[in-house]
Amino acid sequence: MNVQAAFWADDMSALLLIWHVGISYDELMFVHAWKEGICMREIGKWRFASNNKGIVDGFNDPGIETFSADSISSMVREVIQNSVDQQVDESRPVVVDFDFFQVTQDEIPGGSQLGDIFDRCIEASQGDQVATDFFEQAKKLMKGRIDVLRISDHNTTGLVGAETNDSKTPWHQLVKGRGSSNKNINSGGSFGIGKAAPLACSYFHTIFYASKADAVDSYVGVSRLLSFKQKESGFFSKEFTTTGTGFYSASDDMNAILKPFSMGNFTRTDNGTDIYILALEKDKDLYGTIRLAVLKNFFVSIEFQKLIVHVGQDTIDRNTLAQYIAQLDDKKYAELKDYYNLLIHRDDDPEDNRVIPLDAVEYGEKYGIKDGECTLLLHQGEDLNQRVLMTRKTGMTLFPQSRLGNSISYTGILLIQGDTMNQIFKMMEMPAHDKWEPGRCKVKKTFYENAYTDLKKYLRKKIIENFGAPQQDVEVAYGMDEFFADAAGDGALDVELKERKPKAKMTKRKARRRRTDREVKVKDPLEEGGLGDEPRAGDKKDDTKKKGTTTKDPAKNTYNFKFRAVKKRLIANNMVNGEYTLAFTIPISKSRIRLEVVGIAERGNYKIPVKDVRIEGNDSAVDIEKNSITFGPAKKGQTIAAHFSTGFQGPMMMEVNYYEAK
Repeated sequence: MNVQAAFWADDMSALLLIWHVGISYDELMFVHAWKEGICMREIGKWRFASNNKGIVDGFNDPGIETFSADSISSMVREVIQNSVDQQVDESRPVVVDFDFFQVTQDEIPGGSQLGDIFDRCIEASQGDQVATDFFEQAKKLMKGRIDVLRISDHNTTGLVGAETNDSKTPWHQLVKGRGSSNKNINSGGSFGIGKAAPLACSYFHTIFYASKADAVDSYVGVSRLLSFKQKESGFFSKEFTTTGTGFYSASDDMNAILKPFSMGNFTRTDNGTDIYILALEKDKDLYGTIRLAVLKNFFVSIEFQKLIVHVGQDTIDRNTLAQYIAQLDDKKYAELKDYYNLLIHRDDDPEDNRVIPLDAVEYGEKYGIKDGECTLLLHQGEDLNQRVLMTRKTGMTLFPQSRLGNSISYTGILLIQGDTMNQIFKMMEMPAHDKWEPGRCKVKKTFYENAYTDLKKYLRKKIIENFGAPQQDVEVAYGMDEFFADAAGDGALDVELKERKPKAKMTKRKARRRRTDREVKVKDPLEEGGLGDEPRAGDKKDDTKKKGTTTKDPAKNTYNFKFRAVKKRLIANNMVNGEYTLAFTIPISKSRIRLEVVGIAERGNYKIPVKDVRIEGNDSAVDIEKNSITFGPAKKGQTIAAHFSTGFQGPMMMEVNYYEAK
């Protein structure tokens, strides 16, 4: 009876229980601890510290607002970047998993208490209808199945320092730091703002971090809401105003709970970090949105085998990257496909592609940058975007730099790899990683302004040297060169300024790539002999035919096919069952494309029949005949993934030859 009375006692009646009911003070404190949920039932609870009559936090948190417009894509970008920054073994890629599931309120640590906190936030948000609506929605979501997204990384350090009070450790910087970071110079981020991206995806603005760092398992909850009224712990507590951020922790120090954590079906056994986003923002195609963000932001990291991403049951790695990019719409994602094609074909077709390692004498020497600290990839062609995509050492794409190539039709990628250059441009990078702004560097501002200006001059010079026609007797007013570069960049104007003329004469033109026809001198494998099959019926036997050319196919009667050397990637999806994928990019628009699958043996080549053919990246009809796959028309730049099966099982030596209609 005394225990029941103590449980329901408020502050004033606590003394009466001690004086009149006969319960001891120790018994009363035990029951109070039970009531607070820190004894026997839950390890931790949600704790919001007092603001000590200082700043009152409103609902519109600057960090969350930074990522609110495109929250899921921004979250993918930020969390993968953080994972890559914590890589342990550089000989192996970092692996990041995205997994969606649902829970109930009872499965969330401190779930019931969090619902009560939402009630207090509703009271505190009166007058701010947006905030009130947010917390009322959160209360409703608490009553049903709650969407959760887990992000886990591997081959990473985990959150080191969870067991300490050292504010400089990665755990404290991530969980408790605001606007601070202790990452190294080669990391992707440095502002500490990206940690708000997962919170921006949560309809609760609440997440859990869990980690394993060698022998230390830990977890903590973080909820970024707004300041509200709360009573102090204890029987003689006073009301105070909280800060806007609270933690699910075991003590008022608000440090990590040093135990393993699991939500859903995942249990961690290796070092790394897990993020659980509660009440995930609704998305009709969640995994599709995540995959697209991975492709747009990390195709360089994946191609260079620094990163593998699992999205549900799908794996995006170097072997499957071409397949996923091929599935994207050609018009909507033309620039991404151009960048990717340049990256994988950078050493092909020297007439149209360039790989230019940095010569520090041309750029960088006066800034301490050494030879080879960056590599410029360039490609010229028709209707390209006239931009250079900037990337730093982690491989994450940043932004396309314009105002470089006048009216030249080109695309490019700048790969910054050296430590000094990486550090210089990291200092100029804005928190959203979408531009470099020397003005944000308050120390040595002129140094950074000059470094960026000279880089743009260097890039412009290389583009014109490689793809531009020499220009003479042209004067450009000071400060106007970038303006006219922008105009030409739209593909609509050719600008000429004549001496002492008050107006610029502008004439429309379409940028076209300058290219001379050339014969690809590669032998046709069909003519080298040794194929274990008879020639196709109707093939002409003409000793004067050119090498690399097949004769007319009477079934089609309108196409002659010529062999072309094309860079391809053949992937064995299931060698036991003979299932393969061939990934490649169409180099030139053609009416028909033919792929011929050939086995390679010691005594000669032989045809390998194909079946179950499926083409991704091109919607035209597909014809299958013995070992050949024919489709088209095909447009230049289309990224194709050709899936097929063979009649052979087990390992074999094989190749696929590419032919195009004349």
